[in-house]
Amino acid sequence: MLGRMSAARASFPRGLPLLLAFDLDGTLIRDGGTELPPATAQALARLRSLGVKLAIITGRDTPPRSVREGVQADATATNNGGRIEAGGELHAQAEFSLEDVQAVLAHELQGARLVLFTPEAIYVDLPPGREPEPWMVARGYHPLSEAPQTGIVKAGFYHPEVATLARRLRKTRPHLVVTGGQEPYPHFLTVTPTGAHKAAALTRIAELLEVPLERTVRSATATTTR
Repeated sequence: MLGRMSAARASFPRGLPLLLAFDLDGTLIRDGGTELPPATAQALARLRSLGVKLAIITGRDTPPRSVREGVQADATATNNGGRIEAGGELHAQAEFSLEDVQAVLAHELQGARLVLFTPEAIYVDLPPGREPEPWMVARGYHPLSEAPQTGIVKAGFYHPEVATLARRLRKTRPHLVVTGGQEPYPHFLTVTPTGAHKAAALTRIAELLEVPLERTVRSATATTTR
């Protein structure tokens, strides 16, 4: 988590970084977590007091409330960088085409749990007898049959064989961004539209906040999907 920063100081740009961008799972919070540790919140407050701008770049479609309140980010990129907000304004939102949605829905994973995300709601397909997870209930999920044909910003699959789907999509839809299906998330796969790229999101955020890239540092886990 944030404590790892001390070991990485030698790799920081010369002088104080003007922008620090953080992933969530395994970086600011534990994998799948929702609470920002108090010590991390205090460290981030210290960085803000020094004039450092903060950003979140995550595969999740929205950071948990405690994280938003604790980080007080100047910019946030969600959906693997597909949606970028800064200064209270939306600057980018990548969405699937209808053809890409159809390709994603035509999956071969029998018994998979599938979640489609729009900016306003989630739409869930569960195998018979499977109860929705608590986070789905908390989000007020809708059945997949009610999902719109446009405005889909992310798809998530839960299944032991998601790597099979990942290989197919990378071959037949190489423009899509496919993450997961390998350690440390072998049973989870995220698919996001063209343009959803965390490195590109960092560059765009630096531009929006008027920070030179050489004065920017991003802290992230090796593989992030949520």
